[in-house]
Amino acid sequence: MVVSAAGAVNHDEVVDQVRYFFTGFSTDPTTADQLIEANPAIFTGSEVCVEKSEMPQTHLAIAFKGSSWTDSSSIPLMSVNNMSALARGISNGNLSESMMSFNTNYLDTGLFGIYAIAQCVRLQPDSLYDLSRLIMQEFKRLAFEVSETDVALARNQLKSSLLLYFTIMDPLRLLRIMSARC
Repeated sequence: MVVSAAGAVNHDEVVDQVRYFFTGFSTDPTTADQLIEANPAIFTGSEVCVEKSEMPQTHLAIAFKGSSWTDSSSIPLMSVNNMSALARGISNGNLSESMMSFNTNYLDTGLFGIYAIAQCVRLQPDSLYDLSRLIMQEFKRLAFEVSETDVALARNQLKSSLLLYFTIMDPLRLLRIMSARC
C-alpha cells in the first residue's frame, strides 16, 4: 500500500493518521479468492421500493442474476447487453426520459438488467405498470426474437469496444482475452 500526500500538509500528522487508521489489520494470510470460494455471493431476488415525494424523478430497475467475470457466459451476456434496443438509448418518451440496459460483472456473480428514469410529473396512475411491462417485453424480445444478424452485429460491437478500450489501456491483456474468448 502506498499513502501519498501533496501540498501544504504536515508530514508528521499524515504519518500519525496512517499509523492510526492502518495498523489494526489482521495478519491472517487468507486471500480474497479463498474468502470468495468459502462464502460465494448468493443472488437473492427482492423488491425495494423507496418513496420520496420530493424527488422529481422515478427510478426503476429490473435485474436478474448475471455472470461473474470468470464465468463462461460473461462474454455472451455482454453481447446481449449490446443487442438491447435499450442499450442504445432507445426509450419510450411518453413513459421514460431514458432507459438503458446494464451488465455488471463482479468476481463471483453479476447483475443483468434494465434501468429507467421517468419524470414524476408525466406519470399517470398506470404509467409505472406500463413502463415495467415495456421493460419485460424487451427481456422477452432478447430471449426469443433475436436474429443471427443481431447476434453477429452485437458480437462485433463488443469486439470493437473491447479493442478500443484495451488498445488504450492494456494492449497485451487485450491479446490474451481475444485469443482465449473470441
